[in-house]
Amino acid sequence: MTGHKSSVFSFGDVQVREGEFLLIMESGVVPVEPKAFRVLIYLLQNPGRVVTKEEILESVWNDCSVSDNSLTRSVATLRRLLHDDTREPRYIATVPTLGYRFLCPVEVTYEASIARQTDEPLAASNGMNQQSVSPPPESIDLAVAGNPGIAVSVRPRTGLSRRAIRLAIVAAIALVAVVIGLVVTRPRHVPANYASESRLTANPQDIPVTSSAISPDARFLAFGDRTGLYIRQLDGGETHRLSLPESLGPALVEDWFPDGAHLLISSWDGGPRDPQSLWKISLTGTAARKLVVDGEYARVSPDGSWIAFSKVADGRTEIWTIRADTGEAHEVLAGSATQEEYLSRVAWSPDSQKFGYVRTTIRQDGNVDRVIEILELASHKVKIVLSNPTVMPALAWTQENVLVYSRYDEAPNQKDLNLWEARIDSQTGKIEAETRITSGHGFIVELTAASGGNVLALRRVDPHDHVYLAELRGGRQLAPPTRLSKENWGDDAQSWTADSKAVLLTSDRDGHQHIYKQAIDQQAPDLLVGGEHEVGLPRLNPQGSEMLYLQFPMQAESSRDVQIRQTPLSGGTSRLVLHAPAIWNYQCARLPSTVCIYCSGSDKDLRFFSFDSKTGTRSELPSNKLKNTSWSNWSLSADGKYLAGFSPIPHQDAVIRIISLLDDSERRLPLPGWIGLNGMDWAADDKSFWVSACTQHSSPWGAPNTCTIINADLNGKINPLLDGRDIHFYAAIPSPSGGRLALAGGSADNSNVWVIKARH
Repeated sequence: MTGHKSSVFSFGDVQVREGEFLLIMESGVVPVEPKAFRVLIYLLQNPGRVVTKEEILESVWNDCSVSDNSLTRSVATLRRLLHDDTREPRYIATVPTLGYRFLCPVEVTYEASIARQTDEPLAASNGMNQQSVSPPPESIDLAVAGNPGIAVSVRPRTGLSRRAIRLAIVAAIALVAVVIGLVVTRPRHVPANYASESRLTANPQDIPVTSSAISPDARFLAFGDRTGLYIRQLDGGETHRLSLPESLGPALVEDWFPDGAHLLISSWDGGPRDPQSLWKISLTGTAARKLVVDGEYARVSPDGSWIAFSKVADGRTEIWTIRADTGEAHEVLAGSATQEEYLSRVAWSPDSQKFGYVRTTIRQDGNVDRVIEILELASHKVKIVLSNPTVMPALAWTQENVLVYSRYDEAPNQKDLNLWEARIDSQTGKIEAETRITSGHGFIVELTAASGGNVLALRRVDPHDHVYLAELRGGRQLAPPTRLSKENWGDDAQSWTADSKAVLLTSDRDGHQHIYKQAIDQQAPDLLVGGEHEVGLPRLNPQGSEMLYLQFPMQAESSRDVQIRQTPLSGGTSRLVLHAPAIWNYQCARLPSTVCIYCSGSDKDLRFFSFDSKTGTRSELPSNKLKNTSWSNWSLSADGKYLAGFSPIPHQDAVIRIISLLDDSERRLPLPGWIGLNGMDWAADDKSFWVSACTQHSSPWGAPNTCTIINADLNGKINPLLDGRDIHFYAAIPSPSGGRLALAGGSADNSNVWVIKARH
């Protein structure tokens, strides 16, 4: 016999003791048949996450050949025992065609138990003490470290029923051994036992929270929206608006100063072409001092001596530090000059001697690398903490050697971000252990921590990309747009069919990015290309008879090339046209032209090729004008004679470059007053462009949205047609007939702040 810790799951007024094989409710101990109990354990180890039927069958029935009916019966048994309603479930929800989701927050505690030499559980009856059966210690560690929604504590849960207390006596002998082990073991970090997320702001969808930060003493939240900046008391919710100098434009909360009486904010205090500047303001609104002329995404060190901030120079993200007392500024870090790379907002260590950040690198094959790194200020040495493409930039340093970071959930919840707490080895900088601490839905775009990490404030957004249709009247007037599909999936318009009666779009509605076709009078789209690969950018061949698309390599594949494939519009088997590294855009003209062009490489090393859509033969375009374009987007005219593209230049008016494929001549089309472009497409008649243009570099995550759909003709006349205040339109794609636009847009962000508090 061996002694070790056993898991105890608690939710609502229910307790599940894995070691004793007991389900304890207010009415007492409830007998459960073994398979149903193991299904319940698996759900409790994965709260808030959709677990597939296949996962549960593999975990519970192992290699036994059983049908879904066995699982269905077990779930029905659990619902009956828990008094759960299938129509309005409190505990177990069915996710059609996929599996199940456990709805309640789950707390996990460890208690010592005595393991016996058998795998068969004893059935519980009439509340009698049972001999415990526990899994190996390794399986407990993996279950806690690798599964969502579990708050871990080594302290016993208090407030249990009398029957539960009697059951705990069984573990007394093993508990003595645990106490002795704690005495002789060196101290180590105990993961904070965080409570579930609770919502702190309740802004409506049309007034999203745009920035936020929790005060060092965890008493106040500073946040902003379109109407101004506010201070909210965490206890009681009392809220006051901050008075800002009239000279300041739209402002964002960046951070608190350690004294709790001043805020660091960023503002566009100049014109639309001017960069954001950093300011120190008093909560009384009586003083405001500009600290940095060009800076954003800033954090104040815990001791108040340093401010770290980001800026963009020559297309690279740079991290700078400035002395808060003297104003002396230095560049300390920069992104790659040869690759597309971004550095996140920093997270200061508690001793203010180093900071962590996330480096995002977009490789030429289209895949993304994300790495959490730590920079020591004194030595400028960098340590790599974690390399994982699912990591995202929200980062906080809560205690010595403890980081909280965000990362994507696994499929089918791959659009959700949640927080993980990681203990870092002080010598190597590597993660020693990690625990998931949230199980929410949506993206986390901002994370701040109070001193000591006892309270975390995270801003979640829940954006939805949709396809909209708008009728063109007289070729230049736009009717109000309407949603093509009423379902809330990530849909993105890409192109039209040749008859202008259906839109080709990409969607993640089945867990992967696949290609669909939807007629303008159809309620839902039809799948054209599915499978295990991510696919995208559906476009027509010059004849308009077949569809081309990109197929991206999977991680396990040795070849990193992107494929251009072709398939009938009516559906059927696809065939390979060509493959090459890092293809991210291509387009074909319409008959009588048969020109097709693709580009390969990053915007810093872009190469253009013409290709035959039937045979796949290709040749690099000889144009000298295309060799140093650094375009971030481009479009081919319908007659196949011109390529048009643009490169964003911070704080400068956008310019569309139009290059002739016949004689390599070039003309430039300036867009005065518009400094940022998203999508750009030639109009159906090749006489103008449809552009998503912005007056500020805006963010889809709640920052000011100042982008508009404009029509710019070749003579420089600009006609703004559709304001994007409530819907962020990324692109306007004209139908071949010129009678409609398919608009790729995201609904206004549902952006609010949530807090989680440590229980110890």
